[in-house]
Amino acid sequence: MKKNCLFIFLILIIITLIDIKPSHAIFFKQGAYLEKNQWGALEDILNDWNNKLITTDECALYGCYVLAAQEPARKDKNNKIKLLPTKYKLEKKSKSAGPYFFVNFLYNFEDKLAPEALNEFRNSDWSDFEFYDKFTKNDKIIEIIKKN
Repeated sequence: MKKNCLFIFLILIIITLIDIKPSHAIFFKQGAYLEKNQWGALEDILNDWNNKLITTDECALYGCYVLAAQEPARKDKNNKIKLLPTKYKLEKKSKSAGPYFFVNFLYNFEDKLAPEALNEFRNSDWSDFEFYDKFTKNDKIIEIIKKN
C-alpha cells in the first residue's frame, strides 16, 4: 500500500515538474462531436413527448437512434438513421451543447421502459448498465461489501 501511494505521489511530482496538464491526457478526437450543439432532434423528440404526441418508449427509442446516428465510430449509424421518423432532423442545432439532457431523461425513465426501448438504451454507449451489471454480479466485490 505504501509503495502504491509513493508511486502515485512520484507521478504527481513529475507531472508538476514537466508541466503536463492531466486534462490533455483525456481528450479524444472521437468525443469532439459531443459539444457542437447538433442535438436539436433530441429537443424535438422531448417536446413531442411533453406534448403527448409520442409515448415514453417511442421517445427513448427515437432518442437512442439520434444518439447512435451522431456517434462517429458507430458502425450501424446508417441503420439507426433509417429507423428515425423523417420529421426529426439530425442537422438541427440545439440550445444545449451536449446530449446530456436527453441521457438524463433516459436514466429517469429507465425502469419504466418497455423491453425494446430498454435494450436500445442499454446497448448504447450512453448506458452504464453493462459495467454496473458486471460489478453487482462479481462475487469478490459482494463479499467485500458484506464484510464492511
